[in-house]
Amino acid sequence: MDFFAHLAARSVPAFIAALFIGLFIAREIGLWLGRRHAADDATVPDGVGLVAGSMLGLLAFVLALTLSSSSGRFQERRQNTLSEASAISSAVSRAQSVTDPRGQEIVRKLADYTRVRMAFVEAPPDPVQLAEIERRSAALQAEIRRIAVAIVQTQPNSFTVSLLNYLDTAFGAAT
Repeated sequence: MDFFAHLAARSVPAFIAALFIGLFIAREIGLWLGRRHAADDATVPDGVGLVAGSMLGLLAFVLALTLSSSSGRFQERRQNTLSEASAISSAVSRAQSVTDPRGQEIVRKLADYTRVRMAFVEAPPDPVQLAEIERRSAALQAEIRRIAVAIVQTQPNSFTVSLLNYLDTAFGAAT
């Protein structure tokens, strides 16, 4: 089973070809066994069609549930990624508008943070690599939050507080 997972990760066309060849071989073996069995016993027991139809109906139902579930997870992940990107964009625009020079530092850090989050989305399912990306993400979050809090402490107004709120939204969307 791992062979097919690794093959699919490396090349989707090779995976499709291997799957097609495997199914073709299984079909041919099944036909050969069926013809051999049919030659031995020409009578078909009653109810075989009913059982086969029921099993195919159940298989179709399970397949529909699986596809629906995976489609729902994909849409949810896509929506979360869009929400995070929107929150980061809003935080960048607020940081660019802050009169404090540290606002530009937040913009640079948010650009680094965005690259780290993109690496997370594109990363393979390697626990070590994902843990490293999460560590870098958390470090950047803490650093950006520290700078934003310092700005709010020196300039406590609704605009700087909204910058902090947008940052909290962006960082919350990352989880």
